[in-house]
Amino acid sequence: MNTTLVKGLCVSAVTFALSLGVILGALKLYASWLGITDLGFRYENQIEMWDSESTIGFTNLPNFSAVSFFNVQVHTNERGFRGTRRVMERTEGVSRIVGMGDSVMWGTGVNEQNSILGYLEKALTHKSPYEIINAGVVGYSSYQELLYFQKYVLPLRPDVVLVNYCENDLLPTEDPFRNVREISVQYLSNILENHANALSPDEKLGLKQVIRLFNSSERVWHAVNELKSKAPDLYSLIWKLFVSVPIGRMAELSRQFGVRLVFVFIPPQRNHEEYIRDVEELKRLLISKGAEFVDLQSALVPEPHELIYESPSDFAWVWPRELKQILMYRTLESARRRNKFLDSVHPTDKGNAIIAENVYRYLIEGADSKK
Repeated sequence: MNTTLVKGLCVSAVTFALSLGVILGALKLYASWLGITDLGFRYENQIEMWDSESTIGFTNLPNFSAVSFFNVQVHTNERGFRGTRRVMERTEGVSRIVGMGDSVMWGTGVNEQNSILGYLEKALTHKSPYEIINAGVVGYSSYQELLYFQKYVLPLRPDVVLVNYCENDLLPTEDPFRNVREISVQYLSNILENHANALSPDEKLGLKQVIRLFNSSERVWHAVNELKSKAPDLYSLIWKLFVSVPIGRMAELSRQFGVRLVFVFIPPQRNHEEYIRDVEELKRLLISKGAEFVDLQSALVPEPHELIYESPSDFAWVWPRELKQILMYRTLESARRRNKFLDSVHPTDKGNAIIAENVYRYLIEGADSKK
């Protein structure tokens, strides 16, 4: 082989390697300058942050600490509530507000102070003494929220309980310990066996079908969603059992224990017709049970130019990792600056501030949210 050619190839290879090293080094420095501290880009839906719970499926792991979404601080206290502040015995003269629900109330994608409850706490500092507890759990369904409410929230003796409702609260979005399906089947079986429920023959037959579906389907969410078009009556029964019945029961327990229960309805960016129909039914249910609600449909309507179409998954093919992180970081930061939602469900800092402002006005200033 020509010696000159070999030398030329070697020089080119070394030059390329050095250039690549400089580029990677520059990307690392730039990522560090942006504040990207989480190299794994952990989402707030990982098994490390949950603890197995035999009656609910899972709860937040107590005393957990991590960084997610590059620079979002995630902490839980000794009871698994978000934050590091300990929950003490009730203090006379201090009103206790507990927020519970799923990733929206928890505050996925934002630091604690920029969550709904973080903004609400800042607004309440100018009023009478209030204590805010964030008991949200990422991935919860309405039925899990009922179980959590009974077991962990009512013993806190709250004055007010805020519960967020989103379009995906029919079933859990997470099942980290593979025990939620069994809990759901047991719940359905108890309803079927309880003669006091006075189910019609059609409802009994439908309930048996639902139990078979939960026992057999590997992809329950997908199978249930298919029922919307294939078997709408069966889908309506599932929605009733996993959304309407649990929410109604929470309202009954709240009235029994003297707790002010306020549901916060968070609209989706899509499928508004179905969501509006469901929410209108839940509003009537809550009113009949003496509970309350704040509807954010008119407050959280993004303009078309505000929508962020890229998502972190769009950058899965990108190499090197540092460049992928930078692109994802810029997408998320852009969403935080310009959009009311991080994605179709999770509010950004701006979205959380809007929600908190409306909840504050409803709770403190008596704004009429039932228009």
